[in-house]
Amino acid sequence: MQGVNSFAKYGLISLCNVIYKIFTNVIATRLAVLLPKLISVKQGAFVRGWSIVENIALAQELFRDIGRKVRGGNLVVKLHMEKAYDRVDWQFLKQGFEIGRLSPSLFILAAETFSKGLSRLVSNGRCQVFKLKQGRMNTSHLLYVDDTVLFLNGPRQSITAMTSFISKYQDVSGQRVNLRKSSFFCSRKLTTARIRSIKQSLGISKSARNFSYLGVPLVNRRIKCSLFAPLVNKVAAKIQGWNARILSQAGRLALISYVLNGIPIHKLPATIVSIKVLENLESIFADFFWGWHDGVKKLH
Repeated sequence: MQGVNSFAKYGLISLCNVIYKIFTNVIATRLAVLLPKLISVKQGAFVRGWSIVENIALAQELFRDIGRKVRGGNLVVKLHMEKAYDRVDWQFLKQGFEIGRLSPSLFILAAETFSKGLSRLVSNGRCQVFKLKQGRMNTSHLLYVDDTVLFLNGPRQSITAMTSFISKYQDVSGQRVNLRKSSFFCSRKLTTARIRSIKQSLGISKSARNFSYLGVPLVNRRIKCSLFAPLVNKVAAKIQGWNARILSQAGRLALISYVLNGIPIHKLPATIVSIKVLENLESIFADFFWGWHDGVKKLH
């Protein structure tokens, strides 16, 4: 690691001896069996059998109704926690779950307190959630490690109750919201004055155009190819760092199967992708597999 000048730059596990790591792995393995019973379905990280795709797909489904004409206006807030694992107060963990000091992966147990607190705000009527079409599934929030997305309705009292709860959670848990990486997206029907008021209350900026969750763009309109341009460019940039001439076709096929296909793996199943985007990806894979000869693509 370059530019390291303090122990704070290292992950906690790198400062532990081998015996500690062994015991941590044993405890984490045993705890994995219990996590589905302790963690609500609104969290999608580190629980066996749960997938990141489920969180993204549900977020995408809810986001489609952000433009509905409803009183208060629908609002999506994305919160990012600062150095999530390092900032959890161990005393907070012990008090909340009656457990000893274990590995930093127990962060999701601390996050469960945050999740239950949000649910309690809604059930008590202090905070209003997204207004959806009748009969559609609704939820107030989704969590994945240090990323939380809130689906709210925008009355002033609802925003005030939410910010008050977040402030109290930060004081008790030791967690801090990274305001620079957090943002919100709202219905176009909200007035400029209302948007300005939400900015001041939350202390975060409004997302200008594209709003993403876990690296996947959320859209409430026709999906354009330009939304997936960063994904296509990332795959193309990965190939540019490889020298195809010194690789056999078997080696190229292995890189396509295990490296390139892995880049978009959690994005494509969770959203509707244009055929043109898939064709662009297939073209990049084919060009790399068949290679070039004297600056000209080989026929395939």
